[in-house]
Amino acid sequence: MITPVQDYDMNTSLPTPPPSPPPVHTTPDHHEDTAIRIDSPTPLNVPTTSELRSVLDHASKFGVPGTPDMSPANLDARHSPTATAEAFVRRAFVDWNTTGSYQAEDAGVELLCPGWTGAVIQKHSHDLPGGVDRALYVQLPLAFDRSRLRDNMLRILDMASDSASASRVVFCLERNTLDLASLLHGMCYVGGHLSSMHGQRDEWLQAVPLTSLVLVTVVL
Repeated sequence: MITPVQDYDMNTSLPTPPPSPPPVHTTPDHHEDTAIRIDSPTPLNVPTTSELRSVLDHASKFGVPGTPDMSPANLDARHSPTATAEAFVRRAFVDWNTTGSYQAEDAGVELLCPGWTGAVIQKHSHDLPGGVDRALYVQLPLAFDRSRLRDNMLRILDMASDSASASRVVFCLERNTLDLASLLHGMCYVGGHLSSMHGQRDEWLQAVPLTSLVLVTVVL
């Protein structure tokens, strides 16, 4: 067997390193360098400002709604029937529902008689038949058409006995209503009676009305 003789450099007497391998030529279209392909992140297709403007202009032609400035949940724009009814009763009575036995419901009185307001009150009691009793409380506006008063009152009474299932209607009138005496006299002719004249407690609701109100109750 013949052992190959290693070449030594005359100056250092060290083995001569092997020759470098020939360079590998690559074209720009082929990325053969694995390190470059791993280390270099993939470029993102980020749209330019002109491209975004073009997309928005195109969408506006089809009536696409924009993003609202504030969520509707943060706005007090939603109608709450219970809150509306309770607000009406709190405006009329200074100590409404202190026992927690009453529940206010929206009656839709303003839809039936424009300008009028009201609420259906439900009272819970074990002494009542069925455990509940209901009454409709309505307030007349200061300025109302006297020629339509009879028609509006009949509408209120019909609604109370039919859809509201109420046992009574309590009309709340401002003391400074024009010609209040004749108005009360006419209500008494249709079965009404004065239930509070000078801030007396309303017996059915067990609450004290404002002294500026006069209450007339019609039992159905």
